[in-house]
Amino acid sequence: MTEVTRPPAAAMCDVEPTRPVAVSDLCAAAEAMATRNLRFVTATCLDMGATFDIYYHFADGVKLDNLLVTIPRDAELPSITASYLGAFLVENEMKELFGINVVDIGIDYNGRLFMTELDQAHPMAKVQSCAAPTVEGE
Repeated sequence: MTEVTRPPAAAMCDVEPTRPVAVSDLCAAAEAMATRNLRFVTATCLDMGATFDIYYHFADGVKLDNLLVTIPRDAELPSITASYLGAFLVENEMKELFGINVVDIGIDYNGRLFMTELDQAHPMAKVQSCAAPTVEGE
């Protein structure tokens, strides 16, 4: 069997420095990425305790551009689905698993993308609700 050699990771991917963006500028920054014909890759959510850090990853071939938005736990996060409809999946995931209040998602599953009403609310969040899940009609 022939061994496959790969170039070092740094040679395979060019990553731009992460650019912090204010929540109020997120949609405009996403639209600017779309205007540059960058592909939306995904978003990464980190629960920092009092805040969430949300990294948005965009690609042009092997070049990656990243945006960082930091929001307080109770803040609204605008959806970028007006520029990237495919972001609806990761935005629903952040809303459901972390409890982030993502507003105006193009396709909003209202907390039922992965979980049912019987599951623990926001299982990925560091700060958990003490309330047990309730089932409608009970």
